[in-house]
Amino acid sequence: MSHPNASQFVDVYDVSNLLEKMMQYWWNQVKTKDVSNTYKAKLADSFTQMAWAETEKIGCGTSKCDENGKYKQYLVCLYDPPGNQKDEPVYMEGEPCTLCRRYSGSVCHKDLCVGGESGN
Repeated sequence: MSHPNASQFVDVYDVSNLLEKMMQYWWNQVKTKDVSNTYKAKLADSFTQMAWAETEKIGCGTSKCDENGKYKQYLVCLYDPPGNQKDEPVYMEGEPCTLCRRYSGSVCHKDLCVGGESGN
């Protein structure tokens, strides 16, 4: 099939730079606000969602868009299950990795449980 009026535009931009900037932005939310372990709406939404202990899967995508002649980069992440439940703890306080056995195949790495399957 031929598309005589079609064209292709390929643009590569620095996704790692975008990710680094967003990680710094999220971390700054914690450094500049009074954030406790209990989630309080709107204090540091992005950071607490990223750090939410019950979140098992995170998927992110990026896009670069032209807005009135200025290019903007966007990063969107989805979390499953979602966190930021009002008055709930972001994580359980205590010894690191005590719940790694919760998921088959998970191991403790740098005081975080990594790997494993949730059974989904």
